[in-house]
Amino acid sequence: NAADAQRLQSVLDSITDESSAQRWAALDQLRYFCDGADTMLLEAIGGKKFGTLAVLLQMLDMATEMGGPIAVRTAPEHHRVPVGLVVSLIECLLCNATSNLKPFLKNAAGVKNLVSLVSYHEELMFAEHGPEILDRACNILCYCTFYHPSSATAAFTAVDGACAPRRV
Repeated sequence: NAADAQRLQSVLDSITDESSAQRWAALDQLRYFCDGADTMLLEAIGGKKFGTLAVLLQMLDMATEMGGPIAVRTAPEHHRVPVGLVVSLIECLLCNATSNLKPFLKNAAGVKNLVSLVSYHEELMFAEHGPEILDRACNILCYCTFYHPSSATAAFTAVDGACAPRRV
């Protein structure tokens, strides 16, 4: 409904506002929108109208620019991206609502950020929640490959001009 749509948009605006003290609380609020939602609602949340996937990918961009999921933990609080939560939300929006996969694959940053995340596997294997982050990132990449093999293959090979599995 309109009130929920307005609340969701307000949450997304708070997440993207780097000066907001409520930034990470808003990201956690997004989890409440997604937890237990049915496929149709997840399709709407992850669809073009709200740009939720773009916001989440922007968070992964920020983590990548700061040196990866482990390095981000030492960043100033407003840049300390909770990578595990972000990947969990992306997984929820893609794996439970497969119609969101095609727009995700069209966003060049999507696969690039997940492959970059997986490339930190040595650091993540021994970090708290690291194996879970790796598992979720790989799960998303598997879903992309299963449902859209040609698009996923094109996205994988476009990552820095090298085949993603070889890079990882």
